[in-house]
Amino acid sequence: MSRWTDDMIREYFDTHWNATIHEICALSERSKAEVKRALMQK
Repeated sequence: MSRWTDDMIREYFDTHWNATIHEICALSERSKAEVKRALMQK
């Protein structure tokens, strides 16, 4: 699987209310900092 875009990260977070940063990092192949930045840009 390829790296997720910021929009994909936000969509996953919005549809999986119990998702953890660690889980999103593993699925998206992005770092914690990148995931947090994507989520904060809402």
